[in-house]
Amino acid sequence: MDDDGDMAEMYLTEKKQRKEDYFNNDSYDQADIYGKIRGAARSAPVSPASSTTGVHKLQRAFSNLSSSKHGSISASSNGQENIDQLEMLLEAYFVVVDSALNKLSSLKEYIDDTEDLINIKLANVQNQLIQFELLLTAATFVATIFAMVTAVFGMNLKTTVFDDPDGFDWTIIITGIFCLILYIAFMIYFKHKKLLPL
Repeated sequence: MDDDGDMAEMYLTEKKQRKEDYFNNDSYDQADIYGKIRGAARSAPVSPASSTTGVHKLQRAFSNLSSSKHGSISASSNGQENIDQLEMLLEAYFVVVDSALNKLSSLKEYIDDTEDLINIKLANVQNQLIQFELLLTAATFVATIFAMVTAVFGMNLKTTVFDDPDGFDWTIIITGIFCLILYIAFMIYFKHKKLLPL
């Protein structure tokens, strides 16, 4: 935006107008040249004294150049206004684009924060499932010990425990108390190792 030449090149309406003027002048000059050639071919030969010399052509070119210079000075003041308008337009577009970029950046940050929050919640749920699985594993181990003792007494073995009518009941009660103490010991160990938030 600091280079006025580049800004003038971005003013497309004026650029299109210049191209159209150039093509119109070029086609007019070509038609004029073709007309002179045809006219010269139809007319009688011209003497070298009356023909246009190189000096006359040079003077005509300088007069065209000076007239285009005056036109370009007036066009440059108009061009400066056009450049100023174009700069204002571009600044407005830059503000809109910058605002959209800021919104997209904040949206991306929001999405990243949401992903992090979801990952934290998933990790928390996974930890809770692992803790629950640990509790179930400890309970299964204790229940297996209790089931093993009752299975031993379910076999047809001759023992002195069966001679006492309350012997089986005491065996079940002692095994149950032992399993309960073992399960509590597991819970204390898990709490000490900070595996469970008890």
